[in-house]
Amino acid sequence: MIHMDFNNTKINALNGAKETIEAQRPVVIMDLAGRDTDEIRAFFEPFDYEFQRAGRHAMMMFPN
Repeated sequence: MIHMDFNNTKINALNGAKETIEAQRPVVIMDLAGRDTDEIRAFFEPFDYEFQRAGRHAMMMFPN
């Protein structure tokens, strides 16, 4: 599992974890700002992940 809860965009951290996400296929949970949502979905699209909102400001990604 990867849990991301920090200010600023998450895409830089996800790009750094790309190899781990591809190889290990962890569940990913993150706090989101509204502007992050589309970018995060686009990042996970090639990895075949399912998205689920977790409250008002968080999202969970599950590998299919």
